[in-house]
Amino acid sequence: MGMYLSKRVCQELGHNITVESEEGKGATFLIEFYEGKNIFKF
Repeated sequence: MGMYLSKRVCQELGHNITVESEEGKGATFLIEFYEGKNIFKF
């Protein structure tokens, strides 16, 4: 559930999240944040 929500949030904001996994070695997660996405107003 956690990764599903993380992926959805990244997609909604125009960012990207990917995963590479290898049996017996674990997983690597890559989150790419693109410039120009203002999600907070001050």
